Amino acid sequence: MHRPASRLLLLDREDYSAGILLEELRRKGFGEIRRVGDPSELERGLADAAPDVVVFNYHFHHKDSLAECSRVKQLAPHAAI
Repeated sequence: MHRPASRLLLLDREDYSAGILLEELRRKGFGEIRRVGDPSELERGLADAAPDVVVFNYHFHHKDSLAECSRVKQLAPHAAI
């Protein structure tokens, strides 16, 4: 299936779940995907990727995960989360 060229950024701290998500997104035809796994790299990752879409894999055991989601919206207000 052909999809329009969208830049996608995956935010996921955990390598295992990120690997599964990346594989599935690529299988579905999304090609330009970057991943940020460390919150300290979030700002640089958003600037480098200039994403149209941000996939945020929320993990309940990380108390600051929702704050990171809010930070994404501040740094990349044009991106769909």
